[in-house]
Amino acid sequence: LPLPAKGSDAATFDVVVAGAGPVGLFLGCLLQQSGVRVALVGPHLHPGTASKAAVTMPRSLEVMDLVGVSPELATLGRELRYIRLSLSRGSWDGELRGIGRQLEPASRSPYNPVTLGQNYVEMVLNKRFLELGGSIFRAARFKGYRETESGVDVDVERFVYVRPPATPPPLPAHLSQVQETTLRASYLVGCDGKQSAVRQAMGVEFPGKQYDQTFFLADAIIEEDDAKKAGFDKHQFNSMILGTELVLWVHLQSTVWRTYYCCKDLDPSQCTEEFLRNKWKECFPAPGPPEKFILKDVNPFSVSCRLVDKYRKGRCFLAGDAAHCHSPAGGQGMNTGLQDAANLGWKLSMALSDPSSCADLLDSYEKERRPIAARVLSTTDAIFSAVSNQTSPAIAVIRKYFLRFVTSVVSPDYLPPSFLRGQFFGTSLTYASSATSRNAGDAPPRGSLVAGDRFPYLPSRSDGEAQLSSLSLLAGEPLNAFVVVVVGHVFPTQEELDGTLSGLQQLRAGLPLKFCTYAAPSKFPLWCCAGSGDAPRPAQTASYRGSTYPLVRLKPCPQEKTTLAELLKLPRHGKAVLAVRPDGYIAVIHRGAWDGGAVAKALCEIGVSRSSSD
Repeated sequence: LPLPAKGSDAATFDVVVAGAGPVGLFLGCLLQQSGVRVALVGPHLHPGTASKAAVTMPRSLEVMDLVGVSPELATLGRELRYIRLSLSRGSWDGELRGIGRQLEPASRSPYNPVTLGQNYVEMVLNKRFLELGGSIFRAARFKGYRETESGVDVDVERFVYVRPPATPPPLPAHLSQVQETTLRASYLVGCDGKQSAVRQAMGVEFPGKQYDQTFFLADAIIEEDDAKKAGFDKHQFNSMILGTELVLWVHLQSTVWRTYYCCKDLDPSQCTEEFLRNKWKECFPAPGPPEKFILKDVNPFSVSCRLVDKYRKGRCFLAGDAAHCHSPAGGQGMNTGLQDAANLGWKLSMALSDPSSCADLLDSYEKERRPIAARVLSTTDAIFSAVSNQTSPAIAVIRKYFLRFVTSVVSPDYLPPSFLRGQFFGTSLTYASSATSRNAGDAPPRGSLVAGDRFPYLPSRSDGEAQLSSLSLLAGEPLNAFVVVVVGHVFPTQEELDGTLSGLQQLRAGLPLKFCTYAAPSKFPLWCCAGSGDAPRPAQTASYRGSTYPLVRLKPCPQEKTTLAELLKLPRHGKAVLAVRPDGYIAVIHRGAWDGGAVAKALCEIGVSRSSSD
């Protein structure tokens, strides 16, 4: 798009996002579909073409489902199911075949990890953002900002980035008419990478360390027959940890493989295609690497482990690599950034719709996301240090025999263990310790689902026998709604449901809510969303503030043996009410009664709303 003239209506938005990669695009999609006017600013003339990130995790696919792109992404990529490892030259020493194995009920997901280049994620999100009416100012960069009483003035100039030694192409005349401008918005978000200009303008520190190792990256195009000859037809992930060297090959979409070569003190001038091909021949077990392939996007890069001390300063926020960067170990980089966007998007939307009610809500972004990023950095740093430890040849021997011992006592079908997969997949991560959620009423039993946890994936059926899931309640109209969940062993009557919903009227009128019911077979406890129950005459409608709302009636699929009541560890006749956030995390759990008033009070306490009496 041409840059709009300074002071014009075309230069006015609700949110300006610096950075048009996956994190910025996803945040833009979340906001744009909620009616928020978003402008993305990025220095690249076109969406990215390099693979970069290679794995999209289940939790990322769940939240991207909110903007309707996950089915396409899952189809474009391939499920990550098998990993093989080599810890000594000349042999493959082990397999991990449990990647796709079902997790514990609270951490299950409808998705498996998908190997797919970041450029495809960006392409699909870019298309969706434009479908939603978003504005992208490409070939432009953020220059600075000034905060005002009502918002931010963001300075932008025309600029085209290309990787040296390439030179920028000439711009079409219509893009060159305005060379610099100022965009006005209520909020600014920096999603502009680890060299973030927004972060620098905010004056936020980015402490951490630089690793000694250098990565040499490339995309390899390998035809199916050639991959099969090299034994590459089964494993999507191939890892060689060979003392001083680390080699990874990840099968992405179609015939594309992402390759990594890592070594300490590697001189970038060594990083040629010939060098890489020779290293593969040295490192690969028999029958060796594929003989025929084409290399693309060959480049070296260094790795840092850094975390900002602040995610927010006034009306400006940081997300993705602008806030945290780390080694690619564990495939967490892009995925952590996408979760940043999912957390921040609904909060910005609510703050824009009712600033007086949600003044403190935006502070919860840093409270929730920074501890998660710190944990990711700690985990990836430990993994990277373990696999790249080059201080002694004995380390390599210990690693090799430890792997052989583990795979001799635990079947590769159960590796990695489920608790590690839940963390890396993002489905077991929780905000329970961030003081941004509430457990009210009776104390939660040890090991039960608590406020701050992700709302679990539970396959279900509607009255019409259509296949649904608990997560599907988050999608669709009204957008950015809280789902109120009433849990019990019977459906509430219409009178009981009306009583629960009347207590919610303490909330501000503008807070969107959704209502549904969920009934389990009699041998199971059962849970119901926004008013459910069991009785001779169960509730059929959801009446709230004088209006009647859709009431979705759900029950478990025949093969489903786990219910929400079991995950909550409710006693046989126990009751609870939950409020589930738009990003799929539980804001409030009230145990002991179907008390809508207690839930409303808790939501006000955590800054989601204010009391209607205020």
